[in-house]
Amino acid sequence: MNYFQFNIGDYISHTQHLEHLEDLAYRRILDLYYLHEKPIPKDLDELARLISMREHTESIAAVLRDFFTLTDDGYINCRVEAELAAYREKSQKAKAAAKTRWDKNRRKNKGNPAQANEERAHCKRNTKQETKNTKQKTRNTTNKENKPIADSWSDWGWPSKPSENIFNAWLEMRRSNRYPITDTSFRTIGKELKAAYEQGFEIDDCLAQAELNSWKGFQSSWMTNTTSQPLNTSTNSKHNRPSDWAEKRSKQLLEIIDHE
Repeated sequence: MNYFQFNIGDYISHTQHLEHLEDLAYRRILDLYYLHEKPIPKDLDELARLISMREHTESIAAVLRDFFTLTDDGYINCRVEAELAAYREKSQKAKAAAKTRWDKNRRKNKGNPAQANEERAHCKRNTKQETKNTKQKTRNTTNKENKPIADSWSDWGWPSKPSENIFNAWLEMRRSNRYPITDTSFRTIGKELKAAYEQGFEIDDCLAQAELNSWKGFQSSWMTNTTSQPLNTSTNSKHNRPSDWAEKRSKQLLEIIDHE
């Protein structure tokens, strides 16, 4: 399979306990599973090589214990096996229908080779169009369902994880202003977020200011110009704890949501 439906809600509900490397290993194992349509190798070192995580066999082993069952053929996952079975059944039905249609047309046009060739070409065009439509439908579904989530921050090179409320408010601002909501744009923003973080600003503060001012991009210097000093310079402040300002902003957003 070159593509498969990915349900973000189901995935998050079953993987919230995973560490980042375990989550990465799980996603890569799923990709390997769907791509080759066969059980995962039993050999842990071989599997680690196939998913380019040779130094993280412990994370891989944890994922296999949680989500896979060892069989004589290798590790399997019930959900993936069901998806593959449905895919194969649909593919076989499509082939059988095409063969039946072609055989019928061939018998009908047995004495007219030119007409038979035209019918065959028509079947090929229909098959290509159906495949194109299916792929387009899958892309449209993916664009709607696979919206960015705060847990993707490490993939974007962000220095720390933002709080969900602040992140969602910032994301909604970008959506309402039709700003780019892509991994590329978030990675670009991540470089400046890292610079601001090193200057002492919390990620929540940066996103909250961006949301408040409807910033399309982000520059670390904007935080210096917006606030008189970094909001986490207190000796009691930690980078891994949201600032008071961000907490107040988060509460305001929750109140707005409750009223709606």
